[in-house]
Amino acid sequence: CDATVPEITSIASALDEMCKLNNDDRSSVASVLKTARKYILNVKKDPHNPRYRSFRLSNKVFDQITSKPGSIALITWLGFSIYSSDTDFYACIPLTIDLDAFASVLDKAIQDYS
Repeated sequence: CDATVPEITSIASALDEMCKLNNDDRSSVASVLKTARKYILNVKKDPHNPRYRSFRLSNKVFDQITSKPGSIALITWLGFSIYSSDTDFYACIPLTIDLDAFASVLDKAIQDYS
């Protein structure tokens, strides 16, 4: 494949790249950020419950993220981990993530892209 892959070096560059991949549609970026924020808020309610920390990429709600070009790179930069099983791909919010800092970054980015 001869496609040029942009170097993503920061959350800001991941946000900018996703915006470009979505024809400068800032609302698409904001939608991904808002959905990611919902996941973080759920984890904050019960931080040690694995049910809230790990979810299938194919689930109906998370599809609001994965359906947008550039979204996987963005959520990876935000701190989500991506892994696979025999049956599906999953995203996970690691235990080591500072949930308050994560929510703050998302709030700022949502403000910038809304």
